[in-house]
Amino acid sequence: MSDTSGHLLVSDDALNWSVVDTEQKVKLFAADQTTIYAFSEQGVCASVDGKEWMFEGLDSDVKYLPTQDITAVAYKQDKRVNRVLMLGNRDESEYPEDKNAMVWSRSGVSSWTYFNISSENHYACPRMESPVLLHYGDVLLLLGRENSEADASAPEYKIYVSKDNGISWRNDEVYMLPNIINDSQLTATVDKDDYIWLIVGAEVWKARLNKYGFE
Repeated sequence: MSDTSGHLLVSDDALNWSVVDTEQKVKLFAADQTTIYAFSEQGVCASVDGKEWMFEGLDSDVKYLPTQDITAVAYKQDKRVNRVLMLGNRDESEYPEDKNAMVWSRSGVSSWTYFNISSENHYACPRMESPVLLHYGDVLLLLGRENSEADASAPEYKIYVSKDNGISWRNDEVYMLPNIINDSQLTATVDKDDYIWLIVGAEVWKARLNKYGFE
């Protein structure tokens, strides 16, 4: 794990931690089967052991990288290609015009690709507070707090679904959140049996699409 100062810590049992001997200060955001990905002051970097880091190529300016509310997920696209999707927000005081999240993707061994926010895309990723990104079956799920249309001062949890690997995000009647407490912190994960677990404050919920309950 990485701490707030950019130092890396490693543990075999999650009880005893030691500092990783590396010169690069990083903030971890994702890991797949072979590689760890992190932010540094210069951009995005990758490592296989957490000690030696190599800078990753970006197809757009580093100013489009998110700096807060960052979430990411690593998964296999079509069960073949390793893909990492990362998104988050830029500082609202510096970019007050931002209405959408900054979304980046890495596929296979290619460089990172920024999903430019186009006026033609009416379903671009929304700007959310404390987002959580999941890969579930053949879709991506994004959970987080979003300002309510009725009351902008009272953000509420919403869920969005992407069926095109992060380009467009829509509300979907198949995936709906339970009646959860909007002012509690939420986190979520998917287990090996295809259950989605939601931890909201002191409440724990789990759900699964019926089709994933059969062999």
